[in-house]
Amino acid sequence: MPWFAWIAIVAILVWGGITVLSMVTGKPLPWAEGGDPQELDTLRKRVEALEKGTARPELEQRVDRLEARQDRREARDLEHARWARQARELGLDEGGEPGHG
Repeated sequence: MPWFAWIAIVAILVWGGITVLSMVTGKPLPWAEGGDPQELDTLRKRVEALEKGTARPELEQRVDRLEARQDRREARDLEHARWARQARELGLDEGGEPGHG
């Protein structure tokens, strides 16, 4: 049997052993879907607190800052689109050089 076949056999045995061990202990594999139920409960509680408005004030301030940053970004994107449209109307390409069309 070639040497690389042994690598595959050992890998399959290790994976099977880990799977059986996780089934016996009742703990999910770290890469398994579903994740940690306690972590999901913690996240669910945090989302509920944010939705109810009972979140800590610093979280509310951070959300406000992120919303303001998004508004500025959208305004900048609109301004850039307006400049690009004006450049096309004047016959300039993206680099500011006269267009060929």
